[in-house]
Amino acid sequence: MTGPAVGKIPVRVHLDLNGEKLSVEAYIHLKGFARALVTHLDIEGINVGNGKDGVYILLVGIENGFLIICRRPIRINNRRVKKFGVIGINLLKKGERSSGWLGFKEGGFYIGFKREIINRLEEIAQYLAPDLFRKRGLMGFVMKED
Repeated sequence: MTGPAVGKIPVRVHLDLNGEKLSVEAYIHLKGFARALVTHLDIEGINVGNGKDGVYILLVGIENGFLIICRRPIRINNRRVKKFGVIGINLLKKGERSSGWLGFKEGGFYIGFKREIINRLEEIAQYLAPDLFRKRGLMGFVMKED
């Protein structure tokens, strides 16, 4: 799902494409909201021309963000890149490495992480939107707390 929705928490990030700052719309998309089966990071408001599948990625923590290194080059706004930065969200410590999945969708892509990184992403989400983490009852409806 593209654009704002309940369970998609806006975060301020931008992409760094070889030194060029690219403004994007970014959301922490929480599991259980707007058809999300797992918590992930949505990057939207860009053109991604890569066919219909995704690509495995290496994630490397940098100061104030992380690098994405793709197994094969992808196109972002008509620029062919294999490595780019997501700046403005600290999910990995500087130098820390992890693997993930970069999935393509209309108007952008999503980044799937390993469980440890998902936990960090959900901690950030809980800080930014605590109301979404109240006790949830049957069918995901928020239960009134006494």
